[in-house]
This record gives sequence, structure tokens and C-alpha cells, in this order.
Amino acid sequence: MDQYVKTVDLYDKQWKALHKLEAIRLVVYLGLLPYSMIVGLILRPFWSRSFSEGLLAGLLALYLMPLVMAQIRLLRFPCPRCAKRFFTNAWFVVGSFDDDCAYCGLKKFANSENKSVPK
Repeated sequence: MDQYVKTVDLYDKQWKALHKLEAIRLVVYLGLLPYSMIVGLILRPFWSRSFSEGLLAGLLALYLMPLVMAQIRLLRFPCPRCAKRFFTNAWFVVGSFDDDCAYCGLKKFANSENKSVPK
């Protein structure tokens, strides 16, 4: 029984990390429009100056860095069961993220292979 609990705890820890990455990605996506509007309004008085476009691009790139980092970590997320990349079996991704491992077929957010999960 102790081995089963450790396996579930290991899976849960990795699934929580995945959930955190997905939440970061969602928050950055949802905040992009309000962030752009606020930065645009702040920089509007300086818009005639040449540095404002570069500053706007720099601030946008700075804002998007957590999205890029989360996306890279999602692409490299290891499957809790087989430890290979969960979402892709290639160096590129075609389409959206799947709900099961590209190698072993483990469903996203599943517990261990043991089907006798105590309720």
C-alpha cells in the first residue's frame, strides 16, 4: 500500500506542475489585451518620439516571456509513467496539445496504473 501511495503522490506532483504551467499560459493570454491597452495609454503622450515604438515592443516582449517559457516547458513536460515527452513525439508540434501521452497513452491527470483507487 505504501508503494501505491508514493506512486500516486509522484503523479500528483507532476500533474500539479502541469496545471501550473497551463494556468500561467492562460493568465498571460487573457491579460495580453488589457496589458497592451494600458501600456498604449501610458505611452500615448510619447508616441511621436521614435523611442516609443521600441519601448512598446520591448515591454510586450517582456510581458510575453512567461508565456514563451511556459510553452517551452509544456512541450518538454515529461510523462509521469514513461518519462518521455507527454505532448509530442517529435521536435515540432502539429495541432493542439493532446489529452494523453504521445508514447504510452497515459491520460492527462490520471493516477497510477493501479485501478484500485481508494475513495
